Amino acid sequence: VVMTSPSYPYGNSTPTPQVLLPRALFANPDDDLAIFGAALQAGNDTHFCAGNGRVLSVVAASDTLASARLRVYQQVADIKAYWPAAHFRDDIAAGVG
Repeated sequence: VVMTSPSYPYGNSTPTPQVLLPRALFANPDDDLAIFGAALQAGNDTHFCAGNGRVLSVVAASDTLASARLRVYQQVADIKAYWPAAHFRDDIAAGVG
């Protein structure tokens, strides 16, 4: 699942407020879950700054597609606590057993 800035896909035409994402989000101890950052800036020692466009990709592996999907959307919900304005599709892998 790709998480984007509110201005995506319109580029920088809409100002995006600064969003700080804890670096701890990327140190997930779950070997079957990964968060990849694309439009991130250094921020400070404890946080990254989310940029514009496609900012994060959240992926998971599991025994079934349904359980991987559930894990990804649980992580997306956790990220939304820090970044309520993030956009993402909620239909990725929908309808799987």
